[in-house]
Amino acid sequence: MYMMDSNQITPEMVYKFIDGLYKDTYPGFIRDYRVEVMESGFKYPIRTVTIHVLMDNEVYGNTGEGYFAVQDMENKLKGVLKYLPYPSNVEITRYLGDSHGGLKRWEDKFGVNK
Repeated sequence: MYMMDSNQITPEMVYKFIDGLYKDTYPGFIRDYRVEVMESGFKYPIRTVTIHVLMDNEVYGNTGEGYFAVQDMENKLKGVLKYLPYPSNVEITRYLGDSHGGLKRWEDKFGVNK
């Protein structure tokens, strides 16, 4: 049985929520993603969940919606994470693969994508 540490959000917890509840409107839109959980604040911790999303350039181009497809993805991810057991801020960092240096920035931060 998985026991949660008191008032802790872990990257593993966030991965389970996203993998279990998130469905792409455009299949293959998210090539990969990574999760970081940061905590700040002294007396009352403030948690920030940052989701780094590598989007597929070809699927992005084929949606015909561009900006609205990205907004849809972000709204769905934030909607899934509202079910986390503890309140947190959610930030999404986007990387558009093969465009505007997105894949290079992704690889610099996380290594070569499989």
